[in-house]
Amino acid sequence: VKDLLDAATSTAVIAMFQLNSKITIDAIIAAHKRGVATVVVLDKVQADDPNSLADETLAMAGVNIVLADNVNSMSAEMHSKFLVIDHNKVAMGSYNFTNLGSFYNDESIVVIEDKHLAARVEGKLADLLVDYKAPAADKLGLTIGNQKVTFELTNLQLDPGLKLRISSVGGPFQSPKVFDGLSFT
Repeated sequence: VKDLLDAATSTAVIAMFQLNSKITIDAIIAAHKRGVATVVVLDKVQADDPNSLADETLAMAGVNIVLADNVNSMSAEMHSKFLVIDHNKVAMGSYNFTNLGSFYNDESIVVIEDKHLAARVEGKLADLLVDYKAPAADKLGLTIGNQKVTFELTNLQLDPGLKLRISSVGGPFQSPKVFDGLSFT
């Protein structure tokens, strides 16, 4: 996690149920000081623990902090655990950014470099901001609105009679685009 944060150049968005690892907190602050747009969403119940000073430490350093508190009859805590770096890399899993998670627990974290997944996870963060009555993403220095997404298909050959269907959830295609034949642009 530290290496990902140290490599961040534009954005670092984090939603974390528990955060108390000094190494991670310091890496978040360092990214912020380098000019990386940094937003951290923490579960308020966990952040209010007297042994957890992550929210206070990050806020004092100027990092945008959102404390996710149950509102509007919500019955669950904010339990997400993800990090998105530079709209391209996603780290997610069972791993809380805690000392226990780092050194003692049997945890998992997967790092995936994929712009499409990163956009989806950033969309989840935007939903959290709305759910927890936080400032809008643009007020936190994050990119908003439609983002250009490109992809490339290589070495793809469709058998006669087969069609390729491309669709997006919540994206620009009102209906899926269907391609037939052996080549398309």
